[in-house]
Amino acid sequence: MILISAVTDIGPGGYRNSLVPQRGRADLSPQSFAHLIRIPVLAFHAEGDTTVPIQHIRKFHKTLLAEKTPTRLVQVPVARHDFHRVDPYIAQVRTEITDFLIARGLVDDRYPDHAAAADALLAEVTPQPPDEPSAT
Repeated sequence: MILISAVTDIGPGGYRNSLVPQRGRADLSPQSFAHLIRIPVLAFHAEGDTTVPIQHIRKFHKTLLAEKTPTRLVQVPVARHDFHRVDPYIAQVRTEITDFLIARGLVDDRYPDHAAAADALLAEVTPQPPDEPSAT
């Protein structure tokens, strides 16, 4: 599992509480299920992220460690939620993802250049701007 600036807590004091009714927060919060995760996790988060505070992923990571789930948290010293889309962090994220995939035998012949595997994954998780409406 690869997480980039992930929302891991919508419980009390969590992200976007104004959008999630108090009654259902714990049931929907990824933090409530962290103890069940058994697959390796690679997480990235900016230390100064003001959209999703880094404390949430730190708590999530700590839970994974307590459960002996293989996990790595990469904390980036920047204050951008979208740090993975700007230099010099693009290369760091690409390298970390590539190493993670290679270590697990998840890079196949479609990507002889391992950076292409990371680029393909990043393309899947990076929102693209909507197409311009046609002028017809």
